[in-house]
Amino acid sequence: MRVLHAPITALYQPSLMVRALREIGVEADIMLHHAGHQDYRFTLDDQIILGTGDLASVTIDFFLQALDRYDVVHLHSGYSLLCQSRKGKEFGFLARAGKLVVLSRWGCSDGHPPSLWFARRGLCDICPVPRNACNDTLAAARLEREDRHADIIINHEMDHNGFNHRAVFMHGLIDLDFWSPDLKIPTDRLAPRAPGALRVLHAVGGNNRGDVKGSSAVRAATEALSAQGLLLEYDEVTGIPFHELRWRILQADIVVDQLRYGSFGSFAREALALGKPVLGHVIEEQRRQLPGLPIVETTSQTIAEALGRLAADPAERERLGREGREYACANFSHKQGAAFLAELYRAGIQEKRHGLA
Repeated sequence: MRVLHAPITALYQPSLMVRALREIGVEADIMLHHAGHQDYRFTLDDQIILGTGDLASVTIDFFLQALDRYDVVHLHSGYSLLCQSRKGKEFGFLARAGKLVVLSRWGCSDGHPPSLWFARRGLCDICPVPRNACNDTLAAARLEREDRHADIIINHEMDHNGFNHRAVFMHGLIDLDFWSPDLKIPTDRLAPRAPGALRVLHAVGGNNRGDVKGSSAVRAATEALSAQGLLLEYDEVTGIPFHELRWRILQADIVVDQLRYGSFGSFAREALALGKPVLGHVIEEQRRQLPGLPIVETTSQTIAEALGRLAADPAERERLGREGREYACANFSHKQGAAFLAELYRAGIQEKRHGLA
Protein backbone atom coordinates (compact mmCIF):
# COMPACT_ATOMS: atom_id res chain seq x y z
CA MET A 1 0.00 0.00 0.00
CA ARG A 2 1.58 3.26 -1.17
CA VAL A 3 0.11 6.51 0.15
CA LEU A 4 0.51 10.13 -0.92
CA HIS A 5 -0.57 13.08 1.24
CA ALA A 6 -0.89 16.36 -0.64
CA PRO A 7 -0.58 19.22 -0.23
CA ILE A 8 0.22 20.65 3.21
CA THR A 9 -2.59 23.01 4.16
CA ALA A 10 -3.36 22.09 7.77
CA LEU A 11 -0.32 23.08 9.82
CA TYR A 12 1.77 19.97 10.51
CA GLN A 13 -1.09 17.46 10.35
CA PRO A 14 -0.33 15.93 6.89
CA SER A 15 3.39 15.63 7.64
CA LEU A 16 2.74 14.07 11.04
CA MET A 17 0.30 11.60 9.47
CA VAL A 18 2.97 10.59 6.95
CA ARG A 19 5.60 10.19 9.65
CA ALA A 20 3.18 8.16 11.78
CA LEU A 21 2.29 5.87 8.87
CA ARG A 22 5.97 5.28 8.14
CA GLU A 23 6.54 4.30 11.77
CA ILE A 24 4.14 1.37 11.33
CA GLY A 25 5.63 0.31 7.99
CA VAL A 26 3.31 2.01 5.50
CA GLU A 27 5.06 3.49 2.45
CA ALA A 28 3.93 7.13 2.58
CA ASP A 29 5.07 10.39 0.97
CA ILE A 30 4.06 14.03 1.13
CA MET A 31 3.93 16.60 -1.67
CA LEU A 32 4.15 20.37 -1.30
CA HIS A 33 3.41 22.80 -4.11
CA HIS A 34 6.23 25.09 -3.01
CA ALA A 35 8.90 25.32 -0.32
CA GLY A 36 7.02 28.08 1.49
CA HIS A 37 4.79 25.42 3.02
CA GLN A 38 7.82 23.96 4.82
CA ASP A 39 7.26 26.24 7.79
CA TYR A 40 4.24 24.12 8.66
CA ARG A 41 5.85 20.70 8.43
CA PHE A 42 6.78 18.17 11.04
CA THR A 43 10.33 17.55 9.87
CA LEU A 44 10.51 15.11 6.98
CA ASP A 45 13.77 15.10 5.04
CA ASP A 46 12.39 13.62 1.83
CA GLN A 47 9.40 15.79 1.04
CA ILE A 48 8.39 16.17 -2.59
CA ILE A 49 8.50 19.90 -3.39
CA LEU A 50 7.26 20.84 -6.83
CA GLY A 51 8.30 24.47 -6.63
CA THR A 52 5.87 25.55 -9.27
CA GLY A 53 2.58 27.34 -9.83
CA ASP A 54 -0.77 25.87 -10.80
CA LEU A 55 -0.87 23.52 -13.76
CA ALA A 56 2.76 24.04 -14.80
CA SER A 57 4.29 21.19 -16.76
CA VAL A 58 6.23 19.85 -13.75
CA THR A 59 2.95 19.60 -11.81
CA ILE A 60 1.28 17.61 -14.55
CA ASP A 61 4.37 15.40 -14.81
CA PHE A 62 4.18 14.69 -11.07
CA PHE A 63 0.46 13.94 -11.37
CA LEU A 64 1.17 11.30 -14.03
CA GLN A 65 3.90 9.77 -11.87
CA ALA A 66 1.56 9.71 -8.91
CA LEU A 67 -1.02 7.79 -10.93
CA ASP A 68 1.58 5.10 -11.51
CA ARG A 69 3.08 5.04 -8.03
CA TYR A 70 0.37 5.47 -5.37
CA ASP A 71 -2.65 3.42 -4.31
CA VAL A 72 -4.04 6.08 -1.95
CA VAL A 73 -4.18 9.84 -2.53
CA HIS A 74 -5.06 11.67 0.69
CA LEU A 75 -5.91 15.34 0.07
CA HIS A 76 -6.48 18.11 2.61
CA SER A 77 -8.97 20.99 2.88
CA GLY A 78 -10.36 20.56 -0.61
CA TYR A 79 -7.03 21.29 -2.26
CA SER A 80 -5.79 19.06 -5.04
CA LEU A 81 -2.65 17.68 -6.66
CA LEU A 82 -2.76 19.91 -9.71
CA CYS A 83 -3.89 23.18 -8.19
CA GLN A 84 -3.54 25.13 -5.00
CA SER A 85 -7.04 26.41 -5.73
CA ARG A 86 -9.86 24.28 -4.35
CA LYS A 87 -11.27 23.22 -7.69
CA GLY A 88 -10.21 19.59 -7.43
CA LYS A 89 -11.25 18.83 -10.98
CA GLU A 90 -8.93 15.83 -11.16
CA PHE A 91 -10.82 14.05 -8.37
CA GLY A 92 -12.86 12.18 -10.93
CA PHE A 93 -9.77 11.22 -12.91
CA LEU A 94 -8.14 9.78 -9.79
CA ALA A 95 -11.31 7.83 -9.00
CA ARG A 96 -11.58 6.44 -12.52
CA ALA A 97 -7.91 5.46 -12.39
CA GLY A 98 -8.76 3.20 -9.45
CA LYS A 99 -7.02 5.29 -6.79
CA LEU A 100 -8.49 5.46 -3.31
CA VAL A 101 -9.32 9.15 -2.90
CA VAL A 102 -9.33 10.29 0.73
CA LEU A 103 -10.19 13.83 1.75
CA SER A 104 -9.54 15.48 5.11
CA ARG A 105 -11.68 18.52 5.91
CA TRP A 106 -10.17 21.17 8.17
CA GLY A 107 -11.60 24.42 9.51
CA CYS A 108 -14.05 26.28 7.33
CA SER A 109 -13.27 23.95 4.40
CA ASP A 110 -15.84 21.56 5.82
CA GLY A 111 -19.04 20.18 4.35
CA HIS A 112 -21.07 23.39 4.54
CA PRO A 113 -21.45 26.42 2.26
CA PRO A 114 -20.04 29.71 3.62
CA SER A 115 -23.51 31.18 4.21
CA LEU A 116 -24.31 28.38 6.66
CA TRP A 117 -20.98 28.95 8.36
CA PHE A 118 -21.94 32.57 8.87
CA ALA A 119 -25.40 31.64 10.14
CA ARG A 120 -24.05 29.09 12.64
CA ARG A 121 -20.90 30.87 13.82
CA GLY A 122 -21.15 34.51 12.72
CA LEU A 123 -17.50 34.73 11.72
CA CYS A 124 -17.65 35.83 8.10
CA ASP A 125 -18.09 39.54 8.91
CA ILE A 126 -14.98 39.34 11.10
CA CYS A 127 -12.73 37.18 8.91
CA PRO A 128 -10.46 39.28 6.65
CA VAL A 129 -10.45 36.72 3.83
CA PRO A 130 -12.11 38.33 0.75
CA ARG A 131 -15.71 37.22 0.33
CA ASN A 132 -15.10 36.11 -3.26
CA ALA A 133 -13.02 33.29 -1.78
CA CYS A 134 -16.05 32.18 0.27
CA ASN A 135 -18.66 31.92 -2.43
CA ASP A 136 -21.67 29.62 -1.98
CA THR A 137 -21.88 28.75 -5.66
CA LEU A 138 -18.20 27.82 -5.91
CA ALA A 139 -18.33 25.96 -2.59
CA ALA A 140 -21.39 23.97 -3.66
CA ALA A 141 -19.65 22.88 -6.87
CA ARG A 142 -16.59 21.80 -4.89
CA LEU A 143 -18.61 19.96 -2.25
CA GLU A 144 -20.71 18.12 -4.82
CA ARG A 145 -17.57 17.06 -6.67
CA GLU A 146 -15.96 15.83 -3.46
CA ASP A 147 -19.09 13.96 -2.44
CA ARG A 148 -19.26 12.28 -5.84
CA HIS A 149 -15.63 11.25 -6.20
CA ALA A 150 -14.01 10.97 -2.75
CA ASP A 151 -14.08 7.39 -1.50
CA ILE A 152 -13.48 8.43 2.12
CA ILE A 153 -14.13 11.79 3.74
CA ILE A 154 -12.56 12.50 7.12
CA ASN A 155 -13.97 15.38 9.11
CA HIS A 156 -11.76 16.58 11.93
CA GLU A 157 -14.73 18.09 13.73
CA MET A 158 -17.62 16.06 15.09
CA ASP A 159 -20.14 17.05 12.40
CA HIS A 160 -22.19 14.80 10.10
CA ASN A 161 -24.50 17.45 8.69
CA GLY A 162 -24.69 18.69 5.11
CA PHE A 163 -21.95 17.28 2.89
CA ASN A 164 -20.39 15.71 5.99
CA HIS A 165 -23.20 13.14 5.95
CA ARG A 166 -20.86 10.20 5.28
CA ALA A 167 -17.72 11.55 6.91
CA VAL A 168 -15.79 9.59 9.51
CA PHE A 169 -14.45 11.52 12.49
CA MET A 170 -10.79 11.66 13.43
CA HIS A 171 -9.18 13.91 16.03
CA GLY A 172 -6.24 16.01 14.92
CA LEU A 173 -2.96 14.33 15.88
CA ILE A 174 0.03 15.32 17.98
CA ASP A 175 3.31 13.71 18.99
CA LEU A 176 2.88 13.24 22.73
CA ASP A 177 6.63 13.11 23.32
CA PHE A 178 7.14 16.39 21.47
CA TRP A 179 4.25 17.93 23.45
CA SER A 180 5.20 16.57 26.87
CA PRO A 181 4.69 18.39 30.20
CA ASP A 182 7.99 16.87 31.36
CA LEU A 183 10.03 18.90 28.86
CA LYS A 184 12.67 21.18 30.36
CA ILE A 185 12.37 24.75 29.12
CA PRO A 186 15.70 25.98 27.67
CA THR A 187 17.23 28.75 29.75
CA ASP A 188 17.11 31.24 26.89
CA ARG A 189 13.34 30.61 26.50
CA LEU A 190 12.47 31.38 30.13
CA ALA A 191 10.60 34.67 30.43
CA PRO A 192 10.59 36.51 33.78
CA ARG A 193 7.30 37.23 35.50
CA ALA A 194 6.17 39.32 38.44
CA PRO A 195 6.22 37.48 41.81
CA GLY A 196 2.92 35.64 42.33
CA ALA A 197 1.56 36.50 38.88
CA LEU A 198 -0.31 34.01 36.71
CA ARG A 199 0.45 33.96 33.00
CA VAL A 200 -2.55 33.81 30.63
CA LEU A 201 -1.63 32.66 27.12
CA HIS A 202 -3.73 33.22 24.01
CA ALA A 203 -2.66 32.44 20.43
CA VAL A 204 -4.23 34.63 17.75
CA GLY A 205 -2.95 32.45 14.91
CA GLY A 206 -1.96 34.06 11.62
CA ASN A 207 -1.66 37.83 11.77
CA ASN A 208 -4.15 38.07 8.89
CA ARG A 209 -6.97 36.43 10.82
CA GLY A 210 -8.52 39.53 12.36
CA ASP A 211 -10.52 38.89 15.54
CA VAL A 212 -11.96 35.51 14.56
CA LYS A 213 -10.75 33.89 17.80
CA GLY A 214 -12.21 36.57 20.04
CA SER A 215 -8.77 37.85 20.99
CA SER A 216 -10.09 41.31 21.84
CA ALA A 217 -12.39 39.79 24.48
CA VAL A 218 -9.54 37.77 26.02
CA ARG A 219 -7.37 40.87 26.18
CA ALA A 220 -10.15 42.99 27.69
CA ALA A 221 -11.01 40.34 30.29
CA THR A 222 -7.40 40.03 31.42
CA GLU A 223 -7.07 43.81 31.72
CA ALA A 224 -10.33 44.09 33.68
CA LEU A 225 -9.38 41.31 36.10
CA SER A 226 -5.94 42.82 36.59
CA ALA A 227 -7.57 46.17 37.43
CA GLN A 228 -9.62 44.35 40.07
CA GLY A 229 -6.45 43.16 41.78
CA LEU A 230 -5.75 39.74 40.24
CA LEU A 231 -2.08 39.35 39.31
CA LEU A 232 -2.36 38.31 35.66
CA GLU A 233 0.19 38.65 32.88
CA TYR A 234 -1.32 38.44 29.41
CA ASP A 235 0.77 36.71 26.74
CA GLU A 236 -0.72 37.02 23.24
CA VAL A 237 1.25 35.27 20.50
CA THR A 238 1.06 35.14 16.73
CA GLY A 239 3.36 34.00 13.95
CA ILE A 240 5.40 31.71 16.21
CA PRO A 241 6.51 28.30 14.86
CA PHE A 242 4.95 25.44 16.78
CA HIS A 243 8.31 24.18 18.02
CA GLU A 244 8.82 27.55 19.73
CA LEU A 245 5.21 27.79 20.88
CA ARG A 246 5.88 24.81 23.16
CA TRP A 247 7.96 26.92 25.53
CA ARG A 248 5.34 29.67 25.72
CA ILE A 249 2.64 27.12 26.59
CA LEU A 250 4.83 25.46 29.21
CA GLN A 251 5.34 28.83 30.92
CA ALA A 252 1.60 29.57 30.97
CA ASP A 253 -0.73 28.94 33.91
CA ILE A 254 -3.96 29.26 31.92
CA VAL A 255 -4.45 28.88 28.16
CA VAL A 256 -7.33 30.54 26.32
CA ASP A 257 -8.28 29.05 22.95
CA GLN A 258 -10.78 30.59 20.51
CA LEU A 259 -14.09 32.00 21.76
CA ARG A 260 -16.07 32.24 18.51
CA TYR A 261 -15.29 29.31 16.27
CA GLY A 262 -17.22 26.74 18.29
CA SER A 263 -14.63 23.97 18.09
CA PHE A 264 -10.95 23.44 18.92
CA GLY A 265 -7.81 22.87 16.93
CA SER A 266 -4.05 22.43 17.20
CA PHE A 267 -3.41 25.09 19.84
CA ALA A 268 -5.93 23.59 22.27
CA ARG A 269 -4.70 20.04 21.62
CA GLU A 270 -1.12 21.10 22.25
CA ALA A 271 -1.99 22.91 25.48
CA LEU A 272 -3.98 19.93 26.75
CA ALA A 273 -1.08 17.60 25.97
CA LEU A 274 1.26 19.90 27.88
CA GLY A 275 -0.98 19.63 30.93
CA LYS A 276 -2.41 23.15 30.93
CA PRO A 277 -5.98 24.17 31.83
CA VAL A 278 -7.71 25.38 28.67
CA LEU A 279 -10.65 27.77 28.25
CA GLY A 280 -12.55 27.87 24.95
CA HIS A 281 -15.88 27.71 23.14
CA VAL A 282 -17.03 24.30 21.87
CA ILE A 283 -20.64 24.05 20.70
CA GLU A 284 -22.93 21.72 22.63
CA GLU A 285 -23.53 19.49 19.59
CA GLN A 286 -19.83 18.60 19.57
CA ARG A 287 -19.45 18.35 23.35
CA ARG A 288 -22.22 15.73 23.50
CA GLN A 289 -20.18 13.55 21.15
CA LEU A 290 -16.85 14.16 22.88
CA PRO A 291 -17.45 12.99 26.45
CA GLY A 292 -14.86 14.11 28.94
CA LEU A 293 -13.46 16.93 26.81
CA PRO A 294 -11.67 19.00 29.50
CA ILE A 295 -11.92 22.41 27.80
CA VAL A 296 -13.71 24.85 30.13
CA GLU A 297 -16.65 26.30 28.22
CA THR A 298 -16.61 30.06 27.75
CA THR A 299 -17.48 32.67 25.14
CA SER A 300 -16.62 36.29 24.45
CA GLN A 301 -19.42 37.25 26.83
CA THR A 302 -18.37 34.98 29.72
CA ILE A 303 -14.56 34.92 29.45
CA ALA A 304 -13.95 37.39 32.31
CA GLU A 305 -16.03 35.34 34.75
CA ALA A 306 -14.51 32.00 33.68
CA LEU A 307 -10.95 33.34 33.69
CA GLY A 308 -11.37 34.97 37.10
CA ARG A 309 -12.82 31.80 38.61
CA LEU A 310 -9.98 29.65 37.29
CA ALA A 311 -7.30 32.14 38.30
CA ALA A 312 -8.59 32.04 41.88
CA ASP A 313 -8.61 28.21 42.09
CA PRO A 314 -5.16 26.56 41.89
CA ALA A 315 -6.59 23.11 42.69
CA GLU A 316 -8.97 23.36 39.73
CA ARG A 317 -6.14 24.43 37.45
CA GLU A 318 -4.11 21.42 38.56
CA ARG A 319 -7.04 19.05 38.04
CA LEU A 320 -7.82 20.39 34.57
CA GLY A 321 -4.17 20.20 33.55
CA ARG A 322 -3.92 16.56 34.65
CA GLU A 323 -7.17 15.60 32.90
CA GLY A 324 -6.10 17.48 29.78
CA ARG A 325 -2.95 15.42 29.46
CA GLU A 326 -4.89 12.21 30.06
CA TYR A 327 -7.44 13.18 27.40
CA ALA A 328 -4.69 14.00 24.92
CA CYS A 329 -2.96 10.67 25.51
CA ALA A 330 -6.24 8.81 25.02
CA ASN A 331 -7.34 10.67 21.87
CA PHE A 332 -4.61 12.63 20.04
CA SER A 333 -1.65 10.24 19.75
CA HIS A 334 -0.16 10.14 16.25
CA LYS A 335 0.52 6.45 16.80
CA GLN A 336 -3.19 5.75 17.30
CA GLY A 337 -3.91 7.93 14.28
CA ALA A 338 -1.56 5.89 12.12
CA ALA A 339 -3.34 2.65 12.98
CA PHE A 340 -6.72 4.27 12.32
CA LEU A 341 -5.65 5.62 8.93
CA ALA A 342 -3.96 2.40 7.83
CA GLU A 343 -7.07 0.37 8.58
CA LEU A 344 -9.27 2.95 6.87
CA TYR A 345 -7.09 2.82 3.76
CA ARG A 346 -6.95 -0.98 3.66
CA ALA A 347 -10.71 -1.34 4.02
CA GLY A 348 -11.25 1.34 1.38
CA ILE A 349 -8.88 -0.33 -1.08
CA GLN A 350 -10.60 -3.67 -0.66
CA GLU A 351 -14.02 -2.11 -1.17
CA LYS A 352 -12.78 -0.18 -4.19
CA ARG A 353 -11.28 -3.28 -5.81
CA HIS A 354 -14.43 -5.24 -5.14
CA GLY A 355 -16.51 -2.51 -6.76
CA LEU A 356 -14.23 -2.36 -9.82
CA ALA A 357 -14.13 -6.13 -10.24
